[in-house]
Amino acid sequence: MSSGFPAGTIARDALIAAGLAEYTVVVLGPQGAHRGDGQALEGSTSHSATGGSPAGRPPTGRSPTGQAPAGRSPRELYVAAQQARELASSCAHPRAVLIPGPMDPIPGRWVEQIVRVTPMYARQTDLSAVAAAVGRPRNHVRRELESTDPYVLANLLRARRAVLVEGPTDRAVFEVLLQRSGLNFTVVAAHGKVQLAALRSLAAQLGVATYVIFDGDAGPLPAAPSTAHRVRQTRRTQTLALTTALPCSQEQADWSCGDPGSIGPFWCAWEESLETELSTWPSFMAALEATGVALADKNHGALRAAAQEADLHDLPESFGTLIQTLRKSRIHQM
Repeated sequence: MSSGFPAGTIARDALIAAGLAEYTVVVLGPQGAHRGDGQALEGSTSHSATGGSPAGRPPTGRSPTGQAPAGRSPRELYVAAQQARELASSCAHPRAVLIPGPMDPIPGRWVEQIVRVTPMYARQTDLSAVAAAVGRPRNHVRRELESTDPYVLANLLRARRAVLVEGPTDRAVFEVLLQRSGLNFTVVAAHGKVQLAALRSLAAQLGVATYVIFDGDAGPLPAAPSTAHRVRQTRRTQTLALTTALPCSQEQADWSCGDPGSIGPFWCAWEESLETELSTWPSFMAALEATGVALADKNHGALRAAAQEADLHDLPESFGTLIQTLRKSRIHQM
């Protein structure tokens, strides 16, 4: 598909001509998409195949951080989608293209209907290919992606390049650390390793360059033997499933759960956990203790503030290596 769309259209004609699914959800990637006349396409409302645009309502949703987002809530987007369907039907057009606004969440329920549009291409979700990449049944992957927080999915699909992490604790630290290091990545928090693998595969399919950071889980086990065995097996199974789904350098080919930490061109695994690595950062721990919050509390606000206050000169060696790896990676050049 060409990078420019005919003047006077909003990408819908080109997308429909490509045989895309009914009620396609279009996500504008970095720099948006552009019309043939060079004007950027705005994606703030719903559009039918005839160009109608029902007015959206004021934003009322809240992001996972509790801050009111600038875009509409998932419920409001569902209403907008229904309006687009009704308008398309009333005009005798069977298809409607919904373009979420630049700050709108993207509900996981729409994942199979997503087309990510940039000035260079339009790529559509192929859920069967995503499932094959992570080695799991299609229905399992679909449920995993549908359960993704709408704001997480929106941040990922609108990013040029992303660092995918296991959870909000990791995001709180790395958003600050990467920004202070002059690295321009969107940090996206999954909900554990299983969802991390699915999101990474989806991102790769839709053209988002990603780097993945996760815990190696070599930490202490429960005292009870039966429980310890179950926990150990779960850690190994989930970690193996993730690393199998990731691209791998020759140096990391033999790495497995419980091994020393490993940092490569596509992913980074801490030996135990992020908290273990943070505990070796003296100025970070001092800044955190000054707030009266313990590392184990996983207080995201306090962790973010401590990462901002800490001295980069006593950064743990593992963090320094990760930053240099990201800076030199092909992903950072994209």
